[in-house]
Amino acid sequence: MSHTVAEPTTQQSPEPATGTGPGDSALLAAVPTVVLLGLLLMRCALIFVGDGAAYAVARALHLSPAWPTAVAASDLHVVAIDVITLLTLGLLLRRDGRSLRGVLGRFRAGEVPRGLLAFVIVLPAFVVATYLGNLAVYHGAPPATATGLATPSLPFALWTLTVMPVTVAFAEELLYRGTLQPAFAARIGRWPALVLVALGFGLQHAGLSALSVDAVVARVITTFLAGLVFGLLRRRFRTLWPLVIAHWLIDALFLGVPMVLAATGRM
Repeated sequence: MSHTVAEPTTQQSPEPATGTGPGDSALLAAVPTVVLLGLLLMRCALIFVGDGAAYAVARALHLSPAWPTAVAASDLHVVAIDVITLLTLGLLLRRDGRSLRGVLGRFRAGEVPRGLLAFVIVLPAFVVATYLGNLAVYHGAPPATATGLATPSLPFALWTLTVMPVTVAFAEELLYRGTLQPAFAARIGRWPALVLVALGFGLQHAGLSALSVDAVVARVITTFLAGLVFGLLRRRFRTLWPLVIAHWLIDALFLGVPMVLAATGRM
């Protein structure tokens, strides 16, 4: 602390670097690889735990069909998982001398147009990924499946449009692209890390669509491919903000809007 000239350089340089591609090589360097792998699979495990808890509640309340009701409820408990994700990640980063804010990067006015640009890139990529996922499993469009669920209520639909996309975008981008991708890249290389993190990102979506094996496989393929695109974009922006914005818009468009349309009888 007595070196007043050198101190700002050694203390401040790591934080801004976490918002850039090449500067992230030392992120969580002291954390064992097995812990990083645990972080990679944490959300997948927590989502299934949440599904199981929701199923138990549905059975206790005699809600039918119980399992589809539990899977639908994942849109609620995933927000709690987002909070757990951010708290866990924040603690690990603090031990590493970093912070969530440092990984996220400073928000500037230019982040909005860059976020819209990322959205324009991700949108067609996500559509293609969805097509490929369905093609691999169903050899075409997925069949219409009757879940037996009632039309979603408007408050629930508005939750999936306004709250869930925001928390999911921050939690997933900070965890997968902001922290794990650069951390694994320093250990196994850029491209293996890109694929590994995209795989973990895809697997976490299994519990969000666990109505059938086919639905799970199609969703995992789709989100794995989308994760590759997000991972590639990660290195093109100095901060995570463009990815957070694009992720938020994708989830709002493909999850929230259909829910609102269904709740209002327009779908």
